[in-house]
Amino acid sequence: LIFATGGFVLLILGMISSYQDKKRLGIFIWLLSIVAYMIIFAMGNVTHDYYQLPLMPVGSILVAFGFWQIVDSSKNLLIKLINWGVALSLVFLSLAFGWYEVRGYFNINRPEIVEAGKAVDALTPKDALVIAAYNSDPAFLYQTNRHGWPDGVNIEAKVQAGATHYVSVNFDSVSNYLEARCSSLVKTDKYTIVDLRGCNL
Repeated sequence: LIFATGGFVLLILGMISSYQDKKRLGIFIWLLSIVAYMIIFAMGNVTHDYYQLPLMPVGSILVAFGFWQIVDSSKNLLIKLINWGVALSLVFLSLAFGWYEVRGYFNINRPEIVEAGKAVDALTPKDALVIAAYNSDPAFLYQTNRHGWPDGVNIEAKVQAGATHYVSVNFDSVSNYLEARCSSLVKTDKYTIVDLRGCNL
């Protein structure tokens, strides 16, 4: 995902050229140490992409080495121009396939969290601490433009820690429990906002 298809080809070429050049051996060792890190923390690499970020600096250097390995492989002008085209095509493929893979991360699958977030922003004080229950996904809390918690568990502890409002797009048992014991600011068919101040929890 990080280097996508074209970048992976350039990365491999950069690794080969670094292994063969003793001046670049330090970069190759740097790469091996990061691979060892990724093996040791294998579960984190599967769960969260950001565990792979240490690969970016050395990987970018190796991709650049691979790019120049292709470009400088011939002195013939025509072949050099073809090599430039190949190298630039690989960079373009890397960017295109990379975007193709991550574009879904920028979609909001449930537009009601945006609508509920705007309602929280309009109806609650700027210093409100909000519990935005959305399966521990911080995207919903972000939409509220408030500080708080992205999960709807341990409500009583969060109220003691200063939580002032609860918002949910899931009409589940927690929402029903809070609506029965607290005053609701808003309840629509898409979301509910509960005022937690003065609740009987």
